[in-house]
Amino acid sequence: MARVDVPVQEVAAYAEADLDVAFTAADETDNHEFTNDGQTHLIINNASIAAREVTITSNATLKTYNETITKTYTVAAGKIAILNTLDPDIFNTSGGKVEFDIDVETDTSFACVKFIKTPTA
Repeated sequence: MARVDVPVQEVAAYAEADLDVAFTAADETDNHEFTNDGQTHLIINNASIAAREVTITSNATLKTYNETITKTYTVAAGKIAILNTLDPDIFNTSGGKVEFDIDVETDTSFACVKFIKTPTA
């Protein structure tokens, strides 16, 4: 099956109001992907009563000495994690996407946010 696409949302970095970010429900069967330009943050909302693991696997490139790099993030129960940006040369597929997996989908959701550095008037 095709991976679930998590849409990238643009948010003003200098906004004076709360962020209104839409989340995509986790899917442990099909897993997920998002379009990555190197300025996108993955947000993991773990509303469950147990920790969750999210795994991101790189593509083997010259930058990684033709080895894959696996990053695994553990998000504690009831917590939200905001991951730093990921280098497209290391983590993107040939289609410009980062693919990531979740161990258990229950009460877990994702959002991708790109902060636009244009001040508001």
